[in-house]
Amino acid sequence: MTADNFTVRWTGRIEPRFTGLYTFRVRVDDGVRLWVDHQSIIDRWIDQAATVRTGTIALQAGVFHDIRMDYYERAGSAVAELSWQSNEQPLEIIPASPLYPAEPPPMTPGGNLQAQAVITGLSQPTTVDFSPDGSLRYIAEQRGIVRVVQNGILLTTPLLDFRDRVNGVRDRGLLGLAVHPSF
Repeated sequence: MTADNFTVRWTGRIEPRFTGLYTFRVRVDDGVRLWVDHQSIIDRWIDQAATVRTGTIALQAGVFHDIRMDYYERAGSAVAELSWQSNEQPLEIIPASPLYPAEPPPMTPGGNLQAQAVITGLSQPTTVDFSPDGSLRYIAEQRGIVRVVQNGILLTTPLLDFRDRVNGVRDRGLLGLAVHPSF
């Protein structure tokens, strides 16, 4: 993985020791989205210098709560810290002890993972980048076409078509894509 231009998703479960209103605090350089129990509590999917964002949610002690954090790093310093606090819980970076792996994905009878299509209709996608506000995904196809996904839907008209200038044979083709921060 390179030092810049990457996206990471962490998923798992968290078990608080105390019942109450928890404030989750992220310090990130570039975009972050945090969900607890499938509720969005922090959503700043933008290029930014190291910045602190917070969100709150009520949690019950001794209960596993789903947690998911998406983070992207465009350029510069990669920073992604996740902390929490409540009236009884002092502010701390969440230690390993209350964190647990996510429930395992569903298995087929043969024991293999099941594939889940997120976006269909693409032909040999090679890379993805996001609009500065995170609302659009730009997906490059090996053959030389750039497609747009908006609100989870693949738009029918390509943004760019370079097929006449791209050699998409074997491991060649449109293999990279970078969206300018000012688009």
